[in-house]
This record gives sequence, C-alpha cells and structure tokens, in this order.
Amino acid sequence: VTPDIPPTMILQGYIDGIVAYQHSELLAEKIRRVCGEDRVDYRLYPDRNHSDGAFLKEESVREIIAFFEKHLK
Repeated sequence: VTPDIPPTMILQGYIDGIVAYQHSELLAEKIRRVCGEDRVDYRLYPDRNHSDGAFLKEESVREIIAFFEKHLK
C-alpha cells in the first residue's frame, strides 16, 4: 500500500471460506493509515460468502456504481 494507490472498494463476506474477512479488514486499515479514510470503502456483509450471488443483486450493484461515480467524476 502506497500513498498513490487509487480509491479502493472492498466487498467482503463474513462467511467467506476462501478469503478470511480479517485479511480484508487488515488491508482496509492499512489503506486508511497510509492514504486516509476517504481512500477506502470497506463493506463487510454478515451473510455472504466468497463470490456470493448477492454481490450481483441490484443493491450491491448500486453501491458499486455510487463508488465509481464518486471517484471518477
């Protein structure tokens, strides 16, 4: 993690059996420390696993679009 990384969005499922949510929390915290609070958007979903279909549902897609609109305009 370096100060010049782009804004980062991390969507993590709490019950992910492939990537432990703690790894995403560590990454998000490191980005906050190095780059500032506004450089990372970390969302932990309590009922989702890795590649959960819920990540493709309308609510999640809206969150992703909002992130890109915020950082690419």
